[in-house]
Amino acid sequence: MIAVIMAGGRASRMGGVVKPILDVCGAPLILHVARAVDGMVRLKVLALSSYTIEHLKHYCSMMECIQTPGAGYPEDLSLILKTISYRPLLVLPADLAYLDEEILKDLASKAGEVRGDIVTMTCRGEPQGISIVKGYGDTWVSIEEPCNHINVNSWKSLEEARRRCENMEVHHRQGQ
Repeated sequence: MIAVIMAGGRASRMGGVVKPILDVCGAPLILHVARAVDGMVRLKVLALSSYTIEHLKHYCSMMECIQTPGAGYPEDLSLILKTISYRPLLVLPADLAYLDEEILKDLASKAGEVRGDIVTMTCRGEPQGISIVKGYGDTWVSIEEPCNHINVNSWKSLEEARRRCENMEVHHRQGQ
């Protein structure tokens, strides 16, 4: 499987900040996402746009990079699906904290058992921007998975992610 990490957004709800480089637990969000897929993909592709390329281009030494217009997640994803012919693709946003490799593996396993060209992960019924593209058509299937991650789409969610990190550090120190 190939992972496509979508990192070309404008972050308009956060005033245009480049979300993939925001720090959570001592590392940028993009590294949290890249590490979560390390054990399950043979290649990582980073999708950048003119909004993010200057801040993220040094990651192109660690993963393949592709530039998108930055027209929006669905539009950029559509272009990527036309550009990369290999299947299956694991597509996920670069702004997820605490992404769990085991949940991704579970999603991949379930995706193999269902009919549909695109299998999308939902949490509490909400799409998470995480999909496995198995085919070339447009039939969609949703699979519910636990919500262990935090999708950083606002300053409030960023603070929540950082607070969780601080709480984990406190519990770790207390356990020693």
